[in-house]
Amino acid sequence: MEGLVCDIQRFSIQDGPGIRTTVFLQGCTLRCAWCHNPEAIPARPVMMRVNTGGKEAEKPSSQPMTARRVMDVVLEDRPFYRQSGGGLTVSGGEPLLQAEFSLELLRLARAAGIHTALDTAGHVPWDALSAALPLTDLFLYDYKVSRDAARWLGAQDGRIRDNLGRLARAGAAIILRCPVIPGVNDNEEHLRAIAALLKDHPSIRSVELMAYHRLGTSKYRALGQAYSLEKLQPVDGPQKAAFLAQAKRLIAHPIKWG
Repeated sequence: MEGLVCDIQRFSIQDGPGIRTTVFLQGCTLRCAWCHNPEAIPARPVMMRVNTGGKEAEKPSSQPMTARRVMDVVLEDRPFYRQSGGGLTVSGGEPLLQAEFSLELLRLARAAGIHTALDTAGHVPWDALSAALPLTDLFLYDYKVSRDAARWLGAQDGRIRDNLGRLARAGAAIILRCPVIPGVNDNEEHLRAIAALLKDHPSIRSVELMAYHRLGTSKYRALGQAYSLEKLQPVDGPQKAAFLAQAKRLIAHPIKWG
């Protein structure tokens, strides 16, 4: 089975516990204004301008790979997973837009005794999440905004909330990942919405705040696209400390910067 793979990032420490290999897949169901992987949004590869050896060239945003070939790369670092409690994380884009390929990667990892994590925004049919449930040790579930979803995500968030509830009631291990975007959701109203969500679903393990950064800015230029948040500055250290302190006053679950 083949899928469209944007990147395989080895020795990742921010996509679940321990040292992990994160597989980024092509295609997303959302259009987040701050997306730092814009090349992964379309369902098919797009061309990007790159500089190699002082010369400008074009390359596709992803390439077809078989699940077995991806797992060959993942298995190279099995000793590090054992030592650190790490494993495979399937990400995107939205990995469940390529549901069958994602499920095959999870199956192969499970068969090899490797911990599995799925990084999803949940804006997918429930059948895809339901199929991933028995193959996934940990869901990294994005909760991005609590208002104006259509404006900031390019879609309404009813399905996201509904699927989160279904996963929680099914007993899934979930870490809620919340990007913090200055001027969008870095406020008490959003924190209270997160707290209310956790009250409804107390089985969620913890919350990770994800600070806005500008690492994807160059990708928009490489794609020949305008970046609507071009002038937005990243969250700095004092802002992070103040926001985390406020979050801890309002949210009872374990919470930290991811």
